[in-house]
Amino acid sequence: TYYKEAQIILQKLYHSYPDNLYFSLALAEILIKSNQSETAIAMLKDLFRLNPGNDSITMAYAKALFTNNQVKKALDIIYEHLPNVEKEPSIYELMAEVQAKDGLYKEVHESTGLFLYYSGDLQGALTQFKMAMNGRSSDPYFNARLLARIRNVQKEILDTR
Repeated sequence: TYYKEAQIILQKLYHSYPDNLYFSLALAEILIKSNQSETAIAMLKDLFRLNPGNDSITMAYAKALFTNNQVKKALDIIYEHLPNVEKEPSIYELMAEVQAKDGLYKEVHESTGLFLYYSGDLQGALTQFKMAMNGRSSDPYFNARLLARIRNVQKEILDTR
């Protein structure tokens, strides 16, 4: 019932102030929690199209797609947006969740490692990168990237001692 009350209030605010992204994003979140994800996704898709590169909209749109089991679309949005927010931990946290649902377990460890790294947990990041290496990929670029990440984190750990 709280969601319904919040939805009524936010819909009024949304219609009164259609350019206010806070009201739009809050309404989308309430719609998702009220099992109206299709409506939320349509709304977020329009916002995403009108505001390319907006971190909050992109993350909300990817989360909504993920919640609605549109995993491939969610990953595409995240991968496309990643260069804009490369050092933002929350994108890697969401990416790991979505990758896990898609069965990309080596990638989950890499994303979790990046989440931990950008959150300041170097030892945790190193552990995750090593776990990703244990499940070696046939992709030489992936392996080389992981090895470079491991070496960089090990160097940073040594430099902080």
